[in-house]
Formats: sequence, structure tokens, C-alpha cells
Amino acid sequence: MFFHYKNCIILYDTGDFVDDYYVDPILRNDRSFLFCIECSEEILHCLRLIPVLIRNFQVNRVVGKNAKSTIEYMVMLSEEMNTKLKIKNDELIYNF
Repeated sequence: MFFHYKNCIILYDTGDFVDDYYVDPILRNDRSFLFCIECSEEILHCLRLIPVLIRNFQVNRVVGKNAKSTIEYMVMLSEEMNTKLKIKNDELIYNF
């Protein structure tokens, strides 16, 4: 989850990206996002969240129905922090 605060991005729970040695059935730590920040000089333009599935120590992009629940979960968590995300082409987008 993340939110925008005082012209900064705060990303939560982004460490230990490839940790598929145990998949928690509730947290689903095998589903995650690749975060791409688009900026120029000191200006933030966009944050793209690309859904991924981690399996066999590999990170693979997921799309369509395989990405849907991951995307919906991140939208819900971000809304709790008053952060609105847009869904575009199986990615989440936050424009600054």
C-alpha cells in the first residue's frame, strides 16, 4: 500500500520481494507489484503499479483475470489511506 504525502511517495511493505519459500494463504505474499516511478528532474509525474506473481523464485507479470484480485486488493488498501488509483491496461496508475 502507499500514499502521497507532502510531495513524497510512501510505500509500505515492499521489502523481501522474492520470498516464496512460504506463501501465506491470507496475505498472499506470492502476489505483489513492481513499482515504477516516472519523473523528470525533481518532479514526480506518475507511479505505475504492475501486478506480478512470485513463484519458484521468479517474478512474472500477470494480466487479466490473474491480476484482478491483486489489483482490487491494492485499490482497497490505498483508498483506506485516501489515495485513489486508476486501473489502466492491467496496471494501477497514480498521477501527481
